[in-house]
Amino acid sequence: MTTSNYHRGKTVSTRKKSRFGPGNIMILVVIGIIAMIIATGNVDRIMEKLFSAYAALIVLIIIFEYLLIKGSDRSTIYQRELQAAGTIRRDDLLAMREIEIQLVELKARITTSMERKHDPEAIRGAMDNKSMDNLDEALHLIRKRI
Repeated sequence: MTTSNYHRGKTVSTRKKSRFGPGNIMILVVIGIIAMIIATGNVDRIMEKLFSAYAALIVLIIIFEYLLIKGSDRSTIYQRELQAAGTIRRDDLLAMREIEIQLVELKARITTSMERKHDPEAIRGAMDNKSMDNLDEALHLIRKRI
């Protein structure tokens, strides 16, 4: 079963943990061994089979497979996390570039207006129209990334 969370403007799907874990498997194994002892009544023979070289080999193979599977799961998870971090970083860089463009335009407008010191209406007009829009857009982009 999956649920969805909202993170950075995107819906992220998360899975709920299964209710059947490794601890439950061990309990089932112990119950199975106890049931075999009760059913056969021969504890020595069951213990002999349980601790034989063949059983030890099977356990080693299972442990080796577990480690391989666990390692591949981790590498897959790391790849997904790296990809998500790369996407977020790319989005942040694009937003910062857009903010830089907006601020450069604003600086150019203010510089141009300041060169005309004798005309306060030009300064007021430059600040009222496009410059204020650039400021608002830059602030919006910054707030969106925070």
